Amino acid sequence: MSKAQPQTTPPNHSREPLDKSTDFYKNRTNDVRDHRLAQWASVYHQLRLPATLTDVNSVLEFGPGRGLFGNILKFYGMDYYSADVVQVKGADKPDFLHSINDFPIGNQTFDLVCAFQTLEHNPPSEFLPHLEKMAALSNKYVYVSLPWHGRSFSWNIGINLPKLAKNFMGSVVWPRLVNKKRPHDQYAKDPNPYRFHWFEVGEPGFSKKEIKETAAKAGLKQVQSFHVEGFAYHYFILFEKIDIT
Repeated sequence: MSKAQPQTTPPNHSREPLDKSTDFYKNRTNDVRDHRLAQWASVYHQLRLPATLTDVNSVLEFGPGRGLFGNILKFYGMDYYSADVVQVKGADKPDFLHSINDFPIGNQTFDLVCAFQTLEHNPPSEFLPHLEKMAALSNKYVYVSLPWHGRSFSWNIGINLPKLAKNFMGSVVWPRLVNKKRPHDQYAKDPNPYRFHWFEVGEPGFSKKEIKETAAKAGLKQVQSFHVEGFAYHYFILFEKIDIT
């Protein structure tokens, strides 16, 4: 029996030559650019709960962006679906070309319905209807992240000594003394009104307490909320459907 010959060249699994200089490739790999380092903690928290909650096997995400979250969940073997109004440059085509508002309610529901840094790109009046629709599509959980309007101080300190190896991460947050004025009338007239932040957490009408109260109107109870360690600008909230049986 002849011995297998050692392979001298790596296999090429690409269907066509990879050109890393294209705008498509640069956009698709934006999450691993230097300016995105702090946000990687948010990617971790997006994945952490859907991947580890034992009663979550199917996920629907509104506003999937470049699709990193979804592709990792599919790598874990989870049943993942995405929905957006358009296909983002450098991203996979969404499974559903729908906004939250016009997404049909049918026989299909999902264990967890999520939207990360998405809901704030819509008028404040849409916040409650969005939560209501997400709750209607969910078997149990609604998971969102929103931008924090206040100020923050974050840290990440790593210690590697003979008897002490530990990372210390955390954030301190506080509200702004003067809220940013958001010209909603101008936003509405813009050809792309979804590029603006129409609201952020901590502004009038969107305090953490008011968000919790609004979610209750949508049939959701808040079970977890936190600022991302080292990147407090992102505020995560996990809601669970209120059992009315």
